[in-house]
Amino acid sequence: MNNTYRRKLQIAGGRSFAVTLPKGWIADNKLSPGDHLLLQIKEDGSLVIAPEKTAVQPTSSSLLIKESRRLVRDLIWGYLLGYDHIIVTSDKGFPAKLLSEAKKTIRGLAGAEIIEEAPNKIEVQILLDPEAVEPTKVLHRQNALVTSMINDAVQAFVNWDLDRAESTENRDEEVDRHYFTLVRVVRAAIRDLSLARKLNITPLRLMDIRLVAKLLEEIGDKAASLASIVKTSHDYRPSSQILIKIKDIGEHLSKNQSEAFDAFLKCDPELAINVINKKGEIDKLIGTILSLANNLGENLPIILRACFYLEDISNDQIDIADIAAPLFKGNAK
Repeated sequence: MNNTYRRKLQIAGGRSFAVTLPKGWIADNKLSPGDHLLLQIKEDGSLVIAPEKTAVQPTSSSLLIKESRRLVRDLIWGYLLGYDHIIVTSDKGFPAKLLSEAKKTIRGLAGAEIIEEAPNKIEVQILLDPEAVEPTKVLHRQNALVTSMINDAVQAFVNWDLDRAESTENRDEEVDRHYFTLVRVVRAAIRDLSLARKLNITPLRLMDIRLVAKLLEEIGDKAASLASIVKTSHDYRPSSQILIKIKDIGEHLSKNQSEAFDAFLKCDPELAINVINKKGEIDKLIGTILSLANNLGENLPIILRACFYLEDISNDQIDIADIAAPLFKGNAK
């Protein structure tokens, strides 16, 4: 099928310019004389023409899952794929523990409500309007949560603070909730370009937002894991020399998180490269910690775990910055 057409620019009414539109495109979009079109001027000078009315009206979609072997994962899977109505059944019935986990998962999905519950059936309705979700605002909130988790996880470790460690872990569920919301909306917008236009975000930018949301979700997981070390290691506390270095890493990570996220939002390659260049400082501090731990006879498995989570957080921040940096490499003059 030929998707490229050549048209001659004409003068209409003595002052305006006009071109004729392909008849097939008019028919495919069910347009009639008098219908409105949207014209979008792109940065590269091209012009995009799209019908103002949505050609395909949104419809409710249902998913039936029988005898699920992974109930929680299947519920999340159905949510992320954009189903509005999910029914899960089991002839044998669901174990009480599994049912409790499923209900907890559903509570963590924005717009999801259980409308029917029985020992052998769960029916979920999702009432989330993608047009009402602003992806950038959700991403902002997710990043704010993750930044607070990094700070509190490090503080919990440095001060061996059980309450702060537990608070950090609890926030991880909210980070996941925002991530699931973004994935659902992004997938819907990529399937329906009219939704992307209403959100005023290009499909390419939506894909970048999806990737950053995943990296934020992973950073939240690692911050929660770092905090969990405090809860599971009651009989051990690292020496002050180790904790001072970990505190230093925490300060670097907090600043890098802010700069990496800003670099992505503002499409700032210089800020992104600044974050990437700081990786060596964190690696050096981790090397110092491991050397101290070995010389001081510390609990190496615990110190290694802490360093692993800190290094992984740093790597994810570099990945966020990397998304911003390449966007402008091709624009250099």
